[in-house]
Amino acid sequence: MAPSLAPPPPRPDSLISPGDDLVRQVTLHRQRHWSLHGHVAPFAAAYAGWAYAWLFALDASEQTELCLISLAAVVVAQILLCLSCHWSVHVMAAMTCAKVGVRGDESWFFFFFL
Repeated sequence: MAPSLAPPPPRPDSLISPGDDLVRQVTLHRQRHWSLHGHVAPFAAAYAGWAYAWLFALDASEQTELCLISLAAVVVAQILLCLSCHWSVHVMAAMTCAKVGVRGDESWFFFFFL
């Protein structure tokens, strides 16, 4: 019987199979509540500030262009941040999760392969 050239199967407690070149490290993260995500909470404050400026601080009839341009800037910034979360696992982990240092409650962990 000839020896097998396949790598050994990963151990049950290992997340990285031996010889995997695509994975450098694995980190544990716990997902935050959706309202604490980095692409939700800061923009909720930005939209609230914009609404206050539109309704109370600025004369909306005279400065309509300024108000709409500032709203467009906030919207574009939020869209770019959401796209960055979609494109990069590092940005998504930073915006939506809290890093966990030790293994404890295993029920809501996300594994990010970096």
